[in-house]
Amino acid sequence: MGHQRRNFFVFYEIENRKNMKTVIKIGLLASSLLIFCFSCKKETKHEMSLELRNNTENNITVELFPNSEYKREDDMYHPSDIGSGYRYSKFTINVNSKQNIFISENINQQPCELLLNVFDSIHISINDGSQHLIQFSKDAVVGYSENIFTDNSIWLYEIKEDSREDFRPNPIEVHSFTIEISTDKLIK
Repeated sequence: MGHQRRNFFVFYEIENRKNMKTVIKIGLLASSLLIFCFSCKKETKHEMSLELRNNTENNITVELFPNSEYKREDDMYHPSDIGSGYRYSKFTINVNSKQNIFISENINQQPCELLLNVFDSIHISINDGSQHLIQFSKDAVVGYSENIFTDNSIWLYEIKEDSREDFRPNPIEVHSFTIEISTDKLIK
């Protein structure tokens, strides 16, 4: 009987050592993963965003005419020089709302420069029954008192904090430039 008890303790001790080694391996692996994940430096990315804001009393319909580099055969365009994807080039912006029209990773440019690089022209219809049409292009403007394609146009500037999820949140500082379409600047 004493011999069996002794064998039991030896067996228990051997099993206990195997379990302990497994627990230690799992603990080391988990610790290594945590250290790796938290040691990666979060680098803030910077982006430039162009937006149109509707400050009229009616919804507006916007039609973008992108340059060939950003245009697709159908009625879609590439809204960014950062990633992939497409958006419809014709859309509606409700009253007191805004819509992003392009995002760039190059923040060292003026909004009118980026607009010229991406778009040939932009047409905006005021949905008030009169179907007032505004046409912006690099050479001219029709139906509005300022041309958003020129460097003397007034863009509202603000910095926004955002983030994108890959495997963990990645902070983004968005340099947002917004042009407001206002009723008082309409030329009839």
